[in-house]
Amino acid sequence: MYTPPVTPWELARPEAGGLTALARRQPSDQQQQASDELFSRETQHAVAGLLALQMGIGLLHNCALEASRPESQPQPPPRKERPEDEEG
Repeated sequence: MYTPPVTPWELARPEAGGLTALARRQPSDQQQQASDELFSRETQHAVAGLLALQMGIGLLHNCALEASRPESQPQPPPRKERPEDEEG
């Protein structure tokens, strides 16, 4: 719901009835439509950002699991043993 900005001089006017009279003023159809479009667009961007964040965290978690496995650690190459009869 659109809430129009309130300035101090509007609050001080006795004919306005203070803040309660200003808060009850209904927005025009154009103001309501602009407000709905703005907040729905912001919500879509927020949801897309949260989904991207969740995917990124999931990928980092999977990478951390892969890196912590013992078989994923670099192993030194096995030594080649020469047969005993070829010793020189």
